[in-house]
Amino acid sequence: MAVSLVEGGAARPVLVGSDSDPKLHYVQAAWSPDGQQLAVVACVDELIVCSGAGDWLGIVRADGTGWRLLSSIASSPTWSPDGRWIAYTAICYSLRCVHLRPADGGNAEMII
Repeated sequence: MAVSLVEGGAARPVLVGSDSDPKLHYVQAAWSPDGQQLAVVACVDELIVCSGAGDWLGIVRADGTGWRLLSSIASSPTWSPDGRWIAYTAICYSLRCVHLRPADGGNAEMII
């Protein structure tokens, strides 16, 4: 995963996680409202194709440091306008449901 300025310039890699395992794939990302962090969905692709349904959700700083795992089963992250919450989907009881979790950690709440 890489980022670059809207005005142009070279893309700068954003490395998420503690190592650059080639089996780790970043499938979704959402910028925080202040542009300081990314909510990232990643998966480890061993024998199956990354589904976006059972993947890890974490937060990383814009410079690629500070990876924090929020959920082990998540997809489609979206930040609240104030940056305090992250909504995401997950599989619950064979259905897709929406969870809300504080961006700084804490327990998730199923809202739909």
